[in-house]
Amino acid sequence: MTSSGLVACAAVLCSFSVSCGRVDGTREGSTPVVHNGTRGAWRAGEEWRLVELARIGSADARGPAMFVNVVDLALDPLGRLWVADGQLQEIRVFGADGAYVRTIGRKGGGPAEFGGISGMDWAPDGRLWVLDGGNARWAVYDTAGALITTQPRTSAITVTPWPGRFDAEGRLYDVGVIPDRDGSLEHVLIRYTTTMVPADTFRLPHFQEENFEVKRGTQTHRVVTTANVPFTGMQIWEVDPRGHVWIAVTDRYRLERRAFSGPTELVVERKSRPLRVSRADRDRIVKSYAWFEREGGRVDPSRIPDTYPALNSFFFDDSAHLWVQPAFRPGPASPLDVFDAAGKYLGRVEGPRRLLARPAPPVRGDLMAALTRDEDDVPIVVLMRLEKPGGRPR
Repeated sequence: MTSSGLVACAAVLCSFSVSCGRVDGTREGSTPVVHNGTRGAWRAGEEWRLVELARIGSADARGPAMFVNVVDLALDPLGRLWVADGQLQEIRVFGADGAYVRTIGRKGGGPAEFGGISGMDWAPDGRLWVLDGGNARWAVYDTAGALITTQPRTSAITVTPWPGRFDAEGRLYDVGVIPDRDGSLEHVLIRYTTTMVPADTFRLPHFQEENFEVKRGTQTHRVVTTANVPFTGMQIWEVDPRGHVWIAVTDRYRLERRAFSGPTELVVERKSRPLRVSRADRDRIVKSYAWFEREGGRVDPSRIPDTYPALNSFFFDDSAHLWVQPAFRPGPASPLDVFDAAGKYLGRVEGPRRLLARPAPPVRGDLMAALTRDEDDVPIVVLMRLEKPGGRPR
């Protein structure tokens, strides 16, 4: 995340047809496990579809339709799209038809200015909270774009795009760090009360990434440069609208839902066929590591897996449906697997373009927005209507 500036269209983007499959529920100890097959629960005619409403941005765009570094997207209660640009330090608002409405903020440290936008989310009371990491504060806006208040932010870490959110009860989830026993810093999630008092922390499970590494310098001053081993598993996580923490390691099609107190409450799995890495893909990835070799590192091809990770990313809509982007070959579109709140696989929806995993696409009611990029790597925001025809899934 073409033609000039804004291109509106009404082409229906077809979803894959899926027939009803069996959900095999077992347990791992006391934890229920939902084993989903390759087929979903939607009957013929019930498949969800994405209808593209507008594309905003292009290589020759000027003014509000030109983006540099989109760090987050949000949909407001009126169906308007809010786009945060981390390079320009401003938020642009567009109508449901893609028409430009207004710009909020500018670079700076004063009122209604941003020093480093990392993300944003709508609270249940209809106010937009913008994380301004550069100014160590939250900026709170109404739907008309007026600044209501600012609040200091106490967390010492900023992640862009910001992975936090509000839950349905109005509690805010933010990232933070706490000292570990060995003196290192451990990443945690912080849950705030509706009055912005930190109440609980959630320790993310320890995960060791597969990295290439090169060390330079002396014993007293050593520089370590690392690079992820391509196609190896990564730990990803999201908070759902009900305040559960979902965690996955991308080399398996398996997601764990955990209570904020820590225990695993549910495991959701889906049968998938490994997608083999082609020689062209391997050569392309290895070539992209030229920067690491210039630092003195070495890419060991024997450590690169022969298959893609099972998952790319996942996110939630405002009805707590789980959307998973599985691994797929480079191409013009993205598949999205949809699960209900209980972990049952409903079916697959074909995205209109190659949708980026970050920022996570917001879904509000029957609208979805996502970031993509054109062949020149120019960011484009796609606004879509989500159609849910037919009856209820079995």
